Amino acid sequence: MKRIYYLLAFTLLMSVFTVCFLIGRAMVIKNDTPATPIENDGVVAIPYGENAVKETTSETETVEKFPQANDNADNNDVIEEVVPERMQFPSSTTILRDYSQMAIYSKSTDDWRAHQGIDYKAEIGSDVVSVYDGTVTNIYEDKLWGNCIEIIHTGNILGIYRNLSKDILVKVNEKVSGGQAIGKVGNSASIEKAEEPHLHFELWMNGEVINPSSFIY
Repeated sequence: MKRIYYLLAFTLLMSVFTVCFLIGRAMVIKNDTPATPIENDGVVAIPYGENAVKETTSETETVEKFPQANDNADNNDVIEEVVPERMQFPSSTTILRDYSQMAIYSKSTDDWRAHQGIDYKAEIGSDVVSVYDGTVTNIYEDKLWGNCIEIIHTGNILGIYRNLSKDILVKVNEKVSGGQAIGKVGNSASIEKAEEPHLHFELWMNGEVINPSSFIY
């Protein structure tokens, strides 16, 4: 009879040990699994607690500037330029929708997605100006963002001006100054069609999107 009791006690002890082991193993696997970003049309929303975008606000920091297609410099050459201390507003100072790494609701697409730029509220036909000195590198019409202008600004910071009208006031390779009119606000971005009239403005540095408020404030 004692032998049966010992056998039952041993079986119970092993069962408890096995359950505890499986629970502990499941928690380790869960903690080791990386968070999965939410992707929508190339726009990535980073979950809470992550900080994948590095913002640069230093007035003295230098960055790498890669030569443009029309430069004679070797591709391995690196030119250092001081990051701009402050940029101008590209249109009005009223923010319709702010920059957000986290997913926010979009009326136009009826879903949740990151917002990689700032929407500045502005009347259709009002001026859009260059936020800083730079060179126009691209002018094009995008199926989602409508008429767009790209300008490489001092410090190798790429400014992208979206949702413009067809009234473009600059040409590719043209040098522009901060405050110079480059185009007009339009309503050409289908991805933000349901929003009030605005300019969608993005800033990129070294291939990564950054918050325009780092330089425009």
